[in-house]
Amino acid sequence: MIAGLSLMLNCLLLWKLYQPMIVQDIAAFKHPPPVNSGDPSRGPANAKVTVIEYADFQCPYCRQLHNELLDLQGQIPFRWVYREFPLAIHPQADQLAKASLCAAAQGKFWEFADAAFKEADHNSQSGFIDHLGQQLGLNRDKMRQCLASGETRVALQEAINRGNALDVFGTPTFFINGKRYVGVIPELQLKRLLRAAAS
Repeated sequence: MIAGLSLMLNCLLLWKLYQPMIVQDIAAFKHPPPVNSGDPSRGPANAKVTVIEYADFQCPYCRQLHNELLDLQGQIPFRWVYREFPLAIHPQADQLAKASLCAAAQGKFWEFADAAFKEADHNSQSGFIDHLGQQLGLNRDKMRQCLASGETRVALQEAINRGNALDVFGTPTFFINGKRYVGVIPELQLKRLLRAAAS
């Protein structure tokens, strides 16, 4: 009995250790829609490797993946596409996602995304979006109008619906040349995956 309990405990510890690094097999046949002009994208459009990420600005694993991808963009040429997927468990995720769409309308999506993840410890505080807007030089009136706009709400809901259609259920969910991964992957492993996809 003790041996059985010990085995169960070891299995649980291993699961907890490796749980954030799951390769998702469920609905693996579903691939994200092609990149279009409305998708925030950085890196060469003709790169051999495209990473499409579904993420939430209040997700700590998304923050880690964001930092890893930032590091790796200086080492491996790949196209990085961001798609909104705010989770209901994060109270400010919807508002931050809308704010990123509004920043994109002013040509500063990636500046907003980088800053929002960099200051993630504060992004649930009142006035955080105004603070970021000021920091990035965004037009305050346009931001407020955009955040209150029904069009912005519809655009975000459409993004969430597209994620749901792919059976995205957690963040980050990302695709490397169409292959699905869920959770964060250690940077060295991610680097190997990107290099393998480029070869």
